Amino acid sequence: MELILVVAFVLVAGYVYKRKKDKKSKPVEAPTPKPDTVVTPSYPSVATIGGGFLWKPSSESRGGIPALLTPKTWDKKDHISLETATGNTIVVYRIEPAGRTNGDRETYFLWGVSASQLPKNTVLVLDDDRYTIPDPSKRYG
Repeated sequence: MELILVVAFVLVAGYVYKRKKDKKSKPVEAPTPKPDTVVTPSYPSVATIGGGFLWKPSSESRGGIPALLTPKTWDKKDHISLETATGNTIVVYRIEPAGRTNGDRETYFLWGVSASQLPKNTVLVLDDDRYTIPDPSKRYG
């Protein structure tokens, strides 16, 4: 009788132990978070403006970054600024209109920022129009 009780105890204890072991929580892998996706709008390149538009990384004669507008963009000069590809304003100390120069093009000089310091795909804002400058340290036009 004692042997039967011992065997029964061992069987019950083993069954209970096995159930507790099976019920132990197993580690669950958390899903890998996806990095924030930054959607940047795509604007035409300044190279597509044509008609004599010119972007230069610096002026040989007076410094600053010259932007020479064409008749196509003359009416877009009420607001001239620079932005990053994600829409943040790039601070330009002063935008100086120089009148029509260099082939009768409306010329503006941007002061207080160096073209070599501007990020790739800087956006030139002319009123409501926006143009991408793929590499501001290069000449376009």
